[in-house]
Amino acid sequence: GNSFTNFSTANGLRDNSVSVITQDPAGTYWIGTPAGLHSFAAGVFTSYSVEQGLSNNIILDIYCDRSGSVWIGTDGGGLNRLQRGRIQVFKIEQGLFNNVIYRILEDERKRLWMSSNNGIFYVSKQELLEYGAPKSRKLNCYYFQQRDGIRSAVCTGGIQPAGWKGPAGILYFPTNNGVVSIHPESIELNPVRPNVLLEKITVDGTQVDFANGMTLPAGTRWIEFHYTAPSFIVPEKVMFSYRLFGRDTGWHDTQNRRSIRYEGLDHGSYRFKVIACNNDRVWNHKGSSLEFSIRPYLYQNFWVRVLALCIAFLAFLFFLYQNRQEKLFPPQKEKYRDSPLTPRKSQVLLQRLMDYMEEEKPYLDPNISLAKLASRLSIPAKQMSQIINEEREQNFKNFLNQYRVEEACKKLLDPKEKDFVLLKIAYEVGFNSKSVFNDAFKKFTGLSPSEYRKKFSGDD
Repeated sequence: GNSFTNFSTANGLRDNSVSVITQDPAGTYWIGTPAGLHSFAAGVFTSYSVEQGLSNNIILDIYCDRSGSVWIGTDGGGLNRLQRGRIQVFKIEQGLFNNVIYRILEDERKRLWMSSNNGIFYVSKQELLEYGAPKSRKLNCYYFQQRDGIRSAVCTGGIQPAGWKGPAGILYFPTNNGVVSIHPESIELNPVRPNVLLEKITVDGTQVDFANGMTLPAGTRWIEFHYTAPSFIVPEKVMFSYRLFGRDTGWHDTQNRRSIRYEGLDHGSYRFKVIACNNDRVWNHKGSSLEFSIRPYLYQNFWVRVLALCIAFLAFLFFLYQNRQEKLFPPQKEKYRDSPLTPRKSQVLLQRLMDYMEEEKPYLDPNISLAKLASRLSIPAKQMSQIINEEREQNFKNFLNQYRVEEACKKLLDPKEKDFVLLKIAYEVGFNSKSVFNDAFKKFTGLSPSEYRKKFSGDD
């Protein structure tokens, strides 16, 4: 009628600057702003932004197809597709030619044509819909620039219309040097797949003769592959993709660069493969490949490593055995080489020591030491240590603890002591720690004190 209704951020728009408005077949209006995308139906705005999955909030164009898909061109975020609340993003990483999209038009072959700041390109809508399925490759995106006959590859956008589809299916795109008209039906693809060739290989700065199965010396620092794919139709558009099996986890695009260098390769087997496409993105997936290997140093051979591990393991076991033997049977003879003790005198002194231990029970004193015990028996401390080490094959600590454990065993089986806690018994026999008592007891009896009492006391 004659009245205006204003819609702004007060009504639900994210920004008051509107760049594009269109309507889908169901009657819903779609509105693009520098702050995101909006739908408008039944008087209600619904907004979409990077928080909902858009790749960029600056919307330059919107195209709604008959299937219900909403295609969104962004300023740097590539192409977005919205369907049933789900957003899918297509950018250069997925094979799109450019991430700036001024205009989206669909031709009669269901191809989406898009203008950008560096050329005009198209991609099959079916390929876009199927992208993401298992084993899918990058998008086949076909582009046109000045070398293809356009006066300027810099299209204009951000204002509408940034392109138009005429009644005869002819597409029109504005550029900074006039309008480009494209007849999609007349565009014919170049079906000839380029023949990919490995031209030369350089190893550590020296060009080598190469053949499948070649072996490079140990310590190879770097290898460089040079390849080509002759094409006589816009050869600048020939692009390559390569992968070194055994090193790379995926394919790498090189655009039109025709060499690649690998450094720091480990010894082992590899296969280098390079593929290429022509000016219309028709790929030769067979490509060219080369299998090669790098020799290991002697110490890197598997059998050498296994042998070294076996030797190290055996050496470790021998070390453990020697260590155990030294603990059980210390080399006392070397230690006491200059001792005045004779075997007979050692036996005499040992008997004096044993008698004293049985009669006086010095081990009940938790503070008893080798020096104190030697002093009580008027035996030099060094000779006392020698007697215990050589004749009893024990150190002084174990010598005392054995007596203490034997005394504890008697108390554990004594009916008069049955109600006493184990800690009291431990202290009575000369231990000053429950943990030391338990460890020593188990060492000499094979049982804990409580297990010993339960097993031999006869009590249930």
